[in-house]
Amino acid sequence: MRRRQASGSCCDARARQAIAVAGDRVAAHFVARGTHHGLFNGEPPTGNEWEARCTAIYRVEEDRIAEAWVTWDLLALMEQLDAIERVQTISA
Repeated sequence: MRRRQASGSCCDARARQAIAVAGDRVAAHFVARGTHHGLFNGEPPTGNEWEARCTAIYRVEEDRIAEAWVTWDLLALMEQLDAIERVQTISA
């Protein structure tokens, strides 16, 4: 359901990726961009452009993914969709 909901929220999404392999591990970094045209995570469409970043590490065993560790910057995405107030950052 989540995948279907996310894909329906932006029909113009585009992505790029970088992949590295070492032994039984595969690391991937994805950057997706699009425009918020439909319902996403309960939020109505804003027309805002967005960029989402994801990093994933997979452990492969017998040509199948045995384990996966995936992180998305959902906070930044929700800020871009005006779903939450932007977080103020403090520089050192």
